[in-house]
Amino acid sequence: MGRRAKTDLKKKTSGRRKFLKITGIVLVSLIVILALVPVLFKGKIMKTIKNSVNKNITATLDFDDVSLSLLRSFPSASVSISGLSV
Repeated sequence: MGRRAKTDLKKKTSGRRKFLKITGIVLVSLIVILALVPVLFKGKIMKTIKNSVNKNITATLDFDDVSLSLLRSFPSASVSISGLSV
């Protein structure tokens, strides 16, 4: 193998590594964001759910806790409500 061939091979390998590294960083970032959104916005999510449901029913809905998962049921979001009372 000549010098030129080795140099071309190194450039291709370097380009692939850079692509894989960037892709990996993006994927890990997305997973971290999906994991943090339910934790960081739990209060806002609970308030939004209560307001939306109470607008659509004639009774008043109340619950103790709500759990949102974006990873377990990916690509769908899953909401679990505990301590539900009407």
